[in-house]
Amino acid sequence: LAIAAGAWAMRPALGTPKLWRRLLGWSLAGVALAAAVMSKNALPVVFALIAWAAMAALGKTCPKAAAIGTVKALAIAAALVVPWYLYAGSVVSDAGATFVAETRAARNEYQPPWYYLGLVALVAPWCVWLLGGLVLPFSALARPWRRPLLMAWVWFVAIFVVMNNPGTKQQSYIDPNIPPNAQLIAKNRNNNKH
Repeated sequence: LAIAAGAWAMRPALGTPKLWRRLLGWSLAGVALAAAVMSKNALPVVFALIAWAAMAALGKTCPKAAAIGTVKALAIAAALVVPWYLYAGSVVSDAGATFVAETRAARNEYQPPWYYLGLVALVAPWCVWLLGGLVLPFSALARPWRRPLLMAWVWFVAIFVVMNNPGTKQQSYIDPNIPPNAQLIAKNRNNNKH
């Protein structure tokens, strides 16, 4: 929801929207980001920053407006989350160690670098369109869709690289890559219809 609200606030495919839309979208993004952080750990911030950076860098929106909105969303999230972390740290003696352990998510089994290639199976039966979507941004066929495809491609690859840490691999950890997968698949299928 945080990523979608930020995308709605930026409107990367169409250009910078009106001020009211940016204020509402980035505020919703901040609240949703706070909820995501409080439900797991600070990793959703990384995922949101990756997505928003891809949209701001490759979209038609004003990068300065996107940066200001991102800072606003982060400030709202911090204002909602930091008091809870401070309270938990003051009441639970080893809260800091628990938070760090949760963020590291260390596992005893080593997983090879190709472990997340199983992600392809997570998007079955649309695997072929995902593979096509990973190649399509660099094809001459993608001219009208190049920007949205590149946004989804950068978002997908960046999360894939960030999550490809040998100590923290687990199938559920790659779930944040499903939204850019869906965009790559949808744009590829749409392109094939024309």
